[in-house]
Amino acid sequence: MTQLIWTWLLLGNLVAMLPPRNPGGYEGMRGDGVTDDYTALVHYIHRCQTAGKAVRLEPRTYFISQPLSLTGSVQFASTQPGKTATLLFPAGRPDEEAVRAENPATAHQSRLARSARIGARTITLTNTGGLVAGMLLTLTSSRIWELGGNNAGEVHLIRAVQGTSVTLKDTLQDSYDVPAETVTVSAYRPVAFRLTDVAIRRQGGGNRNINLSVWHYVNAEIQRFRIGNGQKAGILLYACYNTKIHHGAVSGSNLGGEGYGIVVYGGMYTNIYQVHSRNNRKLADFSAWGSGSGPARYGWVHQNRVVGSGLDERGQNLFAQGQNMGIGSHGGSEHILIEDNTIVDCYVGIQLRGRHMRVAGNRVQGRCWTPFWSYGGYNHSWENNVYTAGPASRTVAGQAASAPTGYPYQMFYIDPLMAKKGYVQIRGNRSDFSLRYGVVGEGVGNDLTVIDNSFGFYTQSRTDTITGIALLQQRRPIRTVIHRNAYRIRGPGSLATPLQIRPARSN
Repeated sequence: MTQLIWTWLLLGNLVAMLPPRNPGGYEGMRGDGVTDDYTALVHYIHRCQTAGKAVRLEPRTYFISQPLSLTGSVQFASTQPGKTATLLFPAGRPDEEAVRAENPATAHQSRLARSARIGARTITLTNTGGLVAGMLLTLTSSRIWELGGNNAGEVHLIRAVQGTSVTLKDTLQDSYDVPAETVTVSAYRPVAFRLTDVAIRRQGGGNRNINLSVWHYVNAEIQRFRIGNGQKAGILLYACYNTKIHHGAVSGSNLGGEGYGIVVYGGMYTNIYQVHSRNNRKLADFSAWGSGSGPARYGWVHQNRVVGSGLDERGQNLFAQGQNMGIGSHGGSEHILIEDNTIVDCYVGIQLRGRHMRVAGNRVQGRCWTPFWSYGGYNHSWENNVYTAGPASRTVAGQAASAPTGYPYQMFYIDPLMAKKGYVQIRGNRSDFSLRYGVVGEGVGNDLTVIDNSFGFYTQSRTDTITGIALLQQRRPIRTVIHRNAYRIRGPGSLATPLQIRPARSN
């Protein structure tokens, strides 16, 4: 009996000597969603970064009262794979970033010393001090890029340095004429950002804020995440190289005119897939930003699901305000592939600006004003996409008092803001429902190919007439290749003409 008592006392003393059990294992974090864990988390992050370890949090909710500012290599993860650790922030101030991860520039500053042509891999700088292979370079020109009104420029990795010459991993995406333009070069260490099984949420969704921004990282990866109520942007990428965002969800980025679940400014090679989007103005958008590092290039958005229902920041219906779109791009973008996504109940399914864009194999469903919209730029390819109206397509024509509201008048719309050069190609697409047109182009300035598409139309009366393809008020004589398109009409209306072309006008 005495032996048992001594054993019990010894074990009790050993337990008392152990450090208290805290979420994450350090610095007294409570993880109850109420107690402010900001100071404890900052200390824990510092210890982890100093030791070169990942910041690991138990899957609880941590209330963080102030924005987190992170630099250098960053790795955040849950201690239990598949279970989410949540960082909960207040609503915050306008444009405030809940978490900002920034890879700061090195001391290196230089300029292009000689002109360089698109497709080249070697550039000559005014100095190469401090540059080594693997570093990230940003080139920023004084010249305005041809689309979008932002400065030309690009992002690269260094492959080799010899004297004042730098060999790049990828070819130049633009040409630079020195000294007619000044091209500034900055350098960043090749550090990575990782976020796994972590949620970042706001209390409420006001104040046009941002939840997570990631600046100048190489090989960033955000996976198995939950981002909520970042009204202006859920995730913002700026001038990053080779980024993956996948297997997560984003919601509440609903600011009218600016709400993006994921927005990509500049950079190269961004892969967004298996992300669920709800109550955002857009799931994803590609663009340039001011005088930064040039357009966003080589993006791939695929296998995502977008549900467009929800309210904007004023509590008004996003669809009714004509605000929600599935996926989009601005003028400062090129070489973006949007593929195999499902988009439901969005005012616009996919909206393209920029150049050298391809949209293939996507499914737009439900209510929609225009499923597919070429809004600006040139060289847009639309291939094998499908629009399905859902219940509206099964309406028996003639029984309703009026045409269904919230459904498209056309499957494709080519905007007068498109550039007066290049092409738009529309091949192998299908729709089961539109009220008037298959393709509408206003002020068309791009050569147009419309081949092997199938357009379905809804009519309610004999006076309803359908125009398959309408090209109105062309801005220049264009080449058109239009053939092997099918037109199916539901109801008592008729096909007035498969093709209507108005003469070019000078402007």
